[in-house]
Amino acid sequence: MKISADYGQIGILIILLSLLILSVQTEAAIWEGPNTKPVVDAINHTEQKGSDQNASAHLDISSQNMSGQYEASSINQTKLTNLNVEVTSDVYSPKDPHVYYCVRGNYVEVKNRIYLVGPDLDKVKAVRYFLHESLNQPEGVLGDPNNEFEIWITVWGGFPIKAIITTKSGQEFEKDYSFSFKAKFEEAQSKGIPQIMECG
Repeated sequence: MKISADYGQIGILIILLSLLILSVQTEAAIWEGPNTKPVVDAINHTEQKGSDQNASAHLDISSQNMSGQYEASSINQTKLTNLNVEVTSDVYSPKDPHVYYCVRGNYVEVKNRIYLVGPDLDKVKAVRYFLHESLNQPEGVLGDPNNEFEIWITVWGGFPIKAIITTKSGQEFEKDYSFSFKAKFEEAQSKGIPQIMECG
């Protein structure tokens, strides 16, 4: 009888230990975030008006200094519950205050800057932008860490953008952005930003 009681206690201890290990792994998975690469679902913005209605299949993506290397820095190991940065866009940059566009048939393609803003920008190590599926970038586009994690795309139309942001502590945050350049283009016109027709 004593031997069977010992085996019973050992069995209970093994079950309790297994549950403890599972709970620690589950908690780690919640803190670390998703490890899979998301795919952008194409959304046709039929409710938008004007030339900013659908995404063009023509693509010109560029990012400067995208070596993928980052300077070593002291990493804050504290886990963040929120990352105060947002994805935004414009049709020019402070370094080059010109709007570049190209007329192609019945629509106008505009060169757009997609980038990050916010007080937690210094906590960001990398960002990968997932664009409209017609732009054929399933792995996403890496933003330039030297210029507010910017990328440049030459498109017409509007579509959703998903950004997977990796912090210096290794956490991942997902940010969604509804991309549309029409309002930015009109704002630049009202400010008198020079426009240059450039078709490449």
